[in-house]
Amino acid sequence: NALQYAMARKMVERSLGNDLKEIKINSRITVLKQEEKLETAIDTPSGTLRLKGFPDRIDTDGQGLRIIDFKTGSFDEKKLKIDRLEDLTNPEKKFALQLACYMLMAEKTLKNLTGLRTRGYILPLKQSNPKLAEASLPFDEPRGFSEFEALLTVTLKQMLDPAVPIAQTTEIKRCANCTFLRICNREAAAANNY
Repeated sequence: NALQYAMARKMVERSLGNDLKEIKINSRITVLKQEEKLETAIDTPSGTLRLKGFPDRIDTDGQGLRIIDFKTGSFDEKKLKIDRLEDLTNPEKKFALQLACYMLMAEKTLKNLTGLRTRGYILPLKQSNPKLAEASLPFDEPRGFSEFEALLTVTLKQMLDPAVPIAQTTEIKRCANCTFLRICNREAAAANNY
């Protein structure tokens, strides 16, 4: 489809344009991985869970490791600002949580490559002049990553605890893209809101 091709080409041009700007600032960017799986184990009372993800790009810029995720839809940079670790459980902060998970996995598997700071970014390709938006997270290496992993472990423990009932969201709009829409019987309610 010519329209899809044109849109994809424009997004690639924007991404490369952003890289050129970054090279002028940092003088050197080395791409380490593109859309390759990161994975780590999280131990919970229910067993070991595998946390995995596919960041769009991992590179170094002389200041450390950069985890970059491209977004082709709407994006609000304010949602990357996290004041307290607990804010990462807020669904509105899903991109910050995604980056925090990528950063944790990279920290545990790739840290030896640079020995420098690990940072997470979103590159919103839909914008006409995209620039990297850095996640502002309330932790830094090395202690912060262990605190985040502890929060993740507690959250997973609650999710997997059969004694904790699963509660439906009160925000019906969230149901529109949910995989479990039919199971929880929200299909009619979600359809009426769209």
